[in-house]
Amino acid sequence: FVLPITSPSALAFTSDNRRLVVGESGGPNRENDGALKVYDVASHQRAHTITNVTGHFALSPDGHLVAVARGNWQLELRSLDTGDTLRKWATEDSLHELAWSPDGRMLAAIGSSRREIHLWSAATGARLGRFFGGSEAVLALAFSPDGQTLATAGADHAVRLWDVARQTERRTLRGHGDEVLTVAFAPDGERLASAGKDLTTRLWPVYPTRDGGEWSEARDAVAVSRGGRFVATRSPEGVVGLCDVTARSAVQLPGDVSRLVLGFDVESQTLFTVERAMPTAQPVVRSWNHAGQPVGEAVELENLPEGKLIATAAAGANRGAVAVGKGELLVFDLRTGHSRQRMKWARREMSVLRLTEDARHLVAIS
Repeated sequence: FVLPITSPSALAFTSDNRRLVVGESGGPNRENDGALKVYDVASHQRAHTITNVTGHFALSPDGHLVAVARGNWQLELRSLDTGDTLRKWATEDSLHELAWSPDGRMLAAIGSSRREIHLWSAATGARLGRFFGGSEAVLALAFSPDGQTLATAGADHAVRLWDVARQTERRTLRGHGDEVLTVAFAPDGERLASAGKDLTTRLWPVYPTRDGGEWSEARDAVAVSRGGRFVATRSPEGVVGLCDVTARSAVQLPGDVSRLVLGFDVESQTLFTVERAMPTAQPVVRSWNHAGQPVGEAVELENLPEGKLIATAAAGANRGAVAVGKGELLVFDLRTGHSRQRMKWARREMSVLRLTEDARHLVAIS
């Protein structure tokens, strides 16, 4: 189904894959005119719409609540089940990125100046803290799995780790050569990944007794396996790499060819990529083991039209999807390459594709 989205800024599935939440920005100089739309995946119907938002939101860990930054300097908690407002409070500032603590008890946000970090109780709206996040803009933030550490990514090329209870800086991680755009913890909380404008993804030890590792030449089209052990990255030139977070090792997939990352198989954690040797050649899907070695033979995709491959997605149930040119979309069997469904998209190029793990629903943004 096609969603009538004008200016999508973010999207997220709830943990049970029953709902899709889409943020729409208001455009330049209209930051507070955005909207948040909640769709029921099974019925394809819009369940709720929240207006007058900045486009920044975060889903609670249990998938039942959404925290929304509103345009009137308020933070609001809405039920995804009913759309009702459960709590709201004044924030004394307009907000950027939001993040829930893993236990759902705390909310963190970046303030309008991007210099301050705000902390609130999700249950009461009481302010728990407010502190400066660095000398330059803070661009992203994430809680550790135990909720005791907050990581921030900065325009000053640094990653910072903060003690949430004391609101003091634990460590500053330096090594990026440009702005750091995103951060994410491994599920065990011992490693932190960061990616930046310098086109590198770096892995850091959360505890200072271990050495950090660097992944160079890659940032785009990152895919993470279930459990977070394996990370696939892609450079703007199409070079794909595979990193084992636990073993602290990284390899580059062989061959002088531009590839797109499809994703990891849910069960086997095999990595799937798709490539086309030349514009007129049929694309092929390749599978790779955890050492970056090919598994089996390449599978040729059937009935795919000529054109540039522009977006890909993969999920469980042996299904993948690829968008071509300005309006062709093909869903196929990852193991055989057989076409399962072909769709026309008569608008602009697709930039993002996402498949649910059961491969029953596909989201595309153009």
